[in-house]
Amino acid sequence: ANAVEVLTQESAYTLYDTPDIIIMPTWTDENILTYANTAALTITNNNLANTESELSILSRALRDANPDVAALAQVTEIAEAYAAMRDGMLTTPVPANFAKAHLDLINTYHALYEGLSALATATNDPALALVRLKRYQDDATGLQLALENMYFTLEPHAALVGPQDPALLFVI
Repeated sequence: ANAVEVLTQESAYTLYDTPDIIIMPTWTDENILTYANTAALTITNNNLANTESELSILSRALRDANPDVAALAQVTEIAEAYAAMRDGMLTTPVPANFAKAHLDLINTYHALYEGLSALATATNDPALALVRLKRYQDDATGLQLALENMYFTLEPHAALVGPQDPALLFVI
């Protein structure tokens, strides 16, 4: 029971809230489009294209008696991409009506970063990695839901988004 409690405490992380983001108290259509484009670019610019899934990499890395340290480094790289997305979103000014969807994305990226960072240390701290592995699917589902929230928040403003705008990521 003590071990489970300690692991639960070690796997906890702080959630971001409204004091952590830059909220625009008033906004225009131009502000909304700028926000949506900036948020979309934050995601696409930090996305690792053609990357094997984190869990596949982890499985391959830990399959043998001698863990593949290079493969675990790939998990760390993916974790750092999520951290960069989180950090980019934290510095992006957001219209007040987008704050909840914005925080959902930030907290989801943070959860994925924390989880993958723990999974990348599976050879050093397997217990923490197992706790985070158990939460991974919830975190991945959270990302899907956060992106859906962004879609539904931006949908009433979809006419602002042109065919060349990065914000198409959220409205298609």
